[in-house]
Amino acid sequence: MAITMIRRAALLACGALALAGTGNAQAGTALDYDVFALGNFTSAWTEVNGSLAAGGNVNVQGFSVGKDLGAGYSGASLVAGSNIVYASGTVFHGDAVAGGAITASGLTVANGVATQNAPVPVNFASEATRLQNLSASLSGLAANGAITSNGHSLTFTGTDAAVNVFNLTTSQLSSSGGFSVFIPEGSVAVFNVSGAAAALSGNGAYTINGQTIVNQSAGLASSLLFNFSDATALTFGGSWAGNVLAPGADATLGWGGFFGSLVANNITGNSEFYVGRFTGYDLVTNPPVSAPVPEPASWAMMIAGFGLIGGMLRRARFGKAAGEGAVLA
Repeated sequence: MAITMIRRAALLACGALALAGTGNAQAGTALDYDVFALGNFTSAWTEVNGSLAAGGNVNVQGFSVGKDLGAGYSGASLVAGSNIVYASGTVFHGDAVAGGAITASGLTVANGVATQNAPVPVNFASEATRLQNLSASLSGLAANGAITSNGHSLTFTGTDAAVNVFNLTTSQLSSSGGFSVFIPEGSVAVFNVSGAAAALSGNGAYTINGQTIVNQSAGLASSLLFNFSDATALTFGGSWAGNVLAPGADATLGWGGFFGSLVANNITGNSEFYVGRFTGYDLVTNPPVSAPVPEPASWAMMIAGFGLIGGMLRRARFGKAAGEGAVLA
């Protein structure tokens, strides 16, 4: 038990280091963005309703960014470490910043500016290391939730008030037509998915505590994190719900809605991204600390100690009583 607790503490410490300076959307990190590619991002005729960053090139057509960020949003909502090729579309809120050139036709930057050949607000090399360390540390968390299947969909049930951890394989997830998650209100779920490749059909329903995750309630996905620490290739055949952390994987996206954030290597495809970033990174790297339960040997020592203390108190009371009687005589 002690060894398990030490190992868990060490893993969580690694995660805390991996997230140092990030927390809840500190500037310049992957966790500031709804879509984050360490390499290239390529898409057409869809949108990222939040923010988008890629360490390489961004190549989009008929595309929009930042619609749901709000008029008060400041900073860059579209970032490319290299070049941006933008053939028609709108950046609704925030700036467009490229470390290289911006080649645009029919692009509107509605409430910001477009800047090329400029310093970008993300150090993509350091983020690659940070994200790999985070994914690896999360993958070492011990499972405390249960997984059941009805042959078509998966059900995840957790009872931890803070962090519920489920371990499964890419094969299990790929063969599922959807999933349901039941966890305590206010808690989060981490799904550690082992395996090199996953093909996710996206044809099923996704629910959490009985509520279906759809575009109007994309925020429900903010408590779900799917960690693909081993993956090199992910394919989403349709809609998907849940935040995805897969820094070593190339992601291919089919038509559909993506309810949650995506971190991957190269990202290609046509999903529409709804805002619903994972809110539990601080919770999984700095879990609530409760008083440890004493081991059996500790209980024995405590009981013996209580007995010794009780005997000393009885002797003290007897001696005091005897002394008092002598004085009164």
